[in-house]
Amino acid sequence: DKNINNKDLFYGNKIKKIVGIKDSILQCLDGYSIILFAYGYSGTGKTHSLIGGENNVLHNVLKEIKNKSGTAKIYSIKELYGYYDTDNTGFGEFKLEDDDNIYNKYKNVDISIKNYKNIIFGINNKRTIDERIKATPNNKVSSRSHLFITIEIKVNDEIGYLTLVDMAGIESPLDISFNIVPN
Repeated sequence: DKNINNKDLFYGNKIKKIVGIKDSILQCLDGYSIILFAYGYSGTGKTHSLIGGENNVLHNVLKEIKNKSGTAKIYSIKELYGYYDTDNTGFGEFKLEDDDNIYNKYKNVDISIKNYKNIIFGINNKRTIDERIKATPNNKVSSRSHLFITIEIKVNDEIGYLTLVDMAGIESPLDISFNIVPN
């Protein structure tokens, strides 16, 4: 629904009859491990809602951490990606990039309202160079890999974790067969 924004998603909106995810997600501030998956069709706003747009989930969580005088740091960044086999037999090999790669420079880096956009820019820049963000029939900046960002959060004596999972967008089967899979 184009009338729903990231603020509605996080905090809820009684007029629009939307229950926000804030209370569930913020359990990580109480020492719990929370995983949030964004899954769906390409171009529907998964990356935008998690880490990209104004008032995204990451922004709102970092704001709440700051309000509670807590701290957050990158615990890990992993990326799972695969490719279509050129002989049309299905998918090729899937690979996992983890802390032994370029993402390692972000490990244990403090993340806050002030610097998270630069960190996300660096991550997405690497994904674009590696063609894991590229144009598809449904979205000119589509995620072609699954990105896992885990953040360690400390508030008072509690340590919790928030893992944001940005799944690759799904294209329609006809678009895939005509535009992505080689004939």
